[in-house]
Amino acid sequence: MTSFDTQLTTIAAALATGAPRLTLSGLTGSSPAYLLTRLLRETNGTFVVVAPDGDGAEEIVRELRFYADRPEEVLLFPAWDAPLLEGASPHPDVTGERLATLFRLLERGPKIVVAPYAAAVQKVLPRKVLGELSLYLVAGEEAPREELLEKLVKLGYSPVPLVEDRGSFATRGGILDIFPPSLPAPVRIEFFGDFVETIRTFDPLTQRSLHPLEELVLLPSREVVLTPEVMKSFTGRLKRLCDEIDIPVPRRRELVEQLQAAIY
Repeated sequence: MTSFDTQLTTIAAALATGAPRLTLSGLTGSSPAYLLTRLLRETNGTFVVVAPDGDGAEEIVRELRFYADRPEEVLLFPAWDAPLLEGASPHPDVTGERLATLFRLLERGPKIVVAPYAAAVQKVLPRKVLGELSLYLVAGEEAPREELLEKLVKLGYSPVPLVEDRGSFATRGGILDIFPPSLPAPVRIEFFGDFVETIRTFDPLTQRSLHPLEELVLLPSREVVLTPEVMKSFTGRLKRLCDEIDIPVPRRRELVEQLQAAIY
């Protein structure tokens, strides 16, 4: 057994006993990534790697996927690309990757999650809420179509004439096109009444079908989901806060009307 193997066994044993703090020094370049991938073979559970910023997180992900036996088990949890309280929403690609990583954690799928510090300290959807909001469709089974369309609006999807961007959906006849933020391509669902006949990915430029899917998990298109129950208590709390910081009544009403119409 080499010196490195001996040290690796010692580190893994310390982690297995629940050591409250373990400090390692002398790791340079891509050696932290190599060490983590070796530790995966010796331990169970999921590692969370916190990087100083987004660029650092993406670099560590690349290194980890290079060394890992299963690169698909290394996931990135990016920070929002829009500052908080700036009146702007994060890009759908960022939201999609964050929600996809959170959903994989529900399934205990990834072995390593890498997050920049800003993402690690930000509040996220509770596990229970994300699980309850996610929709599951299977080709060859029933799914009430009208009820599904209502749920999509509540989950932050925007109805459009033609699906080209993430977080949007379109209907024509028995066809529902939708672009979940967590997927690389939009999906076309063909209904016969409330019966799901087929589920396929398609090219948003040519609108041609690509690959068939047996099942589809639809995650919320946003991380902020205001259900009717939440809105009921939110309106009162917003009024009190606006009174405290002197936000005019017309502006408060405008905010409430926008949120009730699912305009975030």
